[in-house]
Amino acid sequence: MIENICLKIFQLGLLVYPAGFRSQFAEEMAEVFSEVISEASSSTDRRLLMICLREFSAVPLEAFRQRWEAYRAGFSNKTLFKCRWEGPPTRKELALAMAVFVAPAVAVFAKFIPSSILTITVPLVAVFLLVMLFAGLVKGFPRWSLPYLGLVLSALSFLFLFNQTIDIFSTYLIIYKVQPDKWGESERLLLQVFSAGMMWLSLFIFIFLVIVVSILLKRFRGFYWRLRWDWTQVSFILYCGSILGLILLFDKTSQEEPYLFASLLCLAVGAWLYLRSPESWQRLFVLLAGITLAMLISTAGKAVAAPNQDWYTYFLREPLQNEFWFEVELALLEWGWLVLILLIPGIMNLFPPPRDLETT
Repeated sequence: MIENICLKIFQLGLLVYPAGFRSQFAEEMAEVFSEVISEASSSTDRRLLMICLREFSAVPLEAFRQRWEAYRAGFSNKTLFKCRWEGPPTRKELALAMAVFVAPAVAVFAKFIPSSILTITVPLVAVFLLVMLFAGLVKGFPRWSLPYLGLVLSALSFLFLFNQTIDIFSTYLIIYKVQPDKWGESERLLLQVFSAGMMWLSLFIFIFLVIVVSILLKRFRGFYWRLRWDWTQVSFILYCGSILGLILLFDKTSQEEPYLFASLLCLAVGAWLYLRSPESWQRLFVLLAGITLAMLISTAGKAVAAPNQDWYTYFLREPLQNEFWFEVELALLEWGWLVLILLIPGIMNLFPPPRDLETT
């Protein structure tokens, strides 16, 4: 009677093992356990109990090990970090994707372009970006069109969400007569964290809305499934949206052209490596490396160019409001926010991808 109860409990414990392991070894394990307790039943009840406890206690640990091995097997079989890579891009795809980083280079050196040419060039660049975004929209946002989507969404989020939020916050300060210049160090730091993060949070919200629309509209559902198979594509969209953020970092700085150009070059190299990296962890790594180098160069550029700015000597008279350190801290905080938001989609790759893309 006791033997049958112990065997039933052991068979019930086998349910925590992976299904494939159970189908292959569960029957054999139950037979071995039955033989062990049959031999122990001839001895004392205490010895039988100790053997049962030993066997039962080994089940959770062994089940966890088997599930971990099954998970790692899926990992190596392209269910996690190698999920549905589209292969290396063609030269045409690379050229189209890299063109996104050429357009901001025009803006960097805009003041060196004659006004007669500039009045034609800037609208052409804007039209080119919109046409390429529309082409990507028609084709269901293929991989080469993601940089255009990121840059345009970044501009929209800055104009319609970031600016509106800042205006509301400024209105609140005016209505309630809050004076930030009298805040302490901790309050000033919180204000910097808020202002640095709002740009990227606004972009993240717009990308989330695009994903929701792609779920609701059947025409773009293929785009949603591609994101599910590789969430680093969302990180890539955010990464390309940082082009506008880098330009805005130098908004009040002159003689910034070499540093901004070098930062954009780092972003371009990171995007090029992303498109050519076969594994998901590699794609996420090059994005983080590219944005880190770009932000470091931008921060160093602001530090080097600061003494040549008109505002620098003015703010040095008031050390507590030193604009130089404010700008450097703001750049570092923006880097921290952007790295955090880039990592969120990458971490989502830890969840298993859909098993059957066609029937889901």
